Amino acid sequence: MPQQWAWNIRYAGPDDRFNTADDAVTLNDLRVPSGKPAIIQLKAKDVIHSLFLPNVRLKQDAIPGRVTQFWFEPVKTGRFEMVCAEHCGLNHYKMRGDFIVLEPDEFELWLKEAQRLSEIAFDPQDEDALWGWEWEERR
Repeated sequence: MPQQWAWNIRYAGPDDRFNTADDAVTLNDLRVPSGKPAIIQLKAKDVIHSLFLPNVRLKQDAIPGRVTQFWFEPVKTGRFEMVCAEHCGLNHYKMRGDFIVLEPDEFELWLKEAQRLSEIAFDPQDEDALWGWEWEERR
C-alpha cells in the first residue's frame, strides 16, 4: 500500500490472512524468491502511485479505492531499485525502495525472521498499523 512517500509492504503469514500478528510488514523493502511467480496487489492510501521495477521491466499503477494486481517471475538475484513512476506530490523524488530477489531458501529464512519481528511489534489496538484488504483472487 503506497502512500506519500513510502512503500508499505505486507506479506500474509502462515494463516494466509492479512492484519494478523503473523504478517511480515516492511517499509520500502520488497523481497521475492527467484524462479517463483510473485503476485503483487496494490491499492494506494492517498493519491495515484505507480510501482516501477526497472530490472524486470514492470510498472503498475496503485489507485486509491481500487486493487490492482500483476505477477512476474524473477530469475536474477540481487538488490535492485523500486521507484514511484507517477508524480504523487512534492516529495515524489523520495519515493524509493529496495527490490531484492533472493534464492528461495534465503527468502524463506528472511520471511520467517520478518514475521517474527513483525509479531513482536504487532499491536491490535493500533488501527494505523492494520492496513490492507482481503486478498482478491484474480485470473
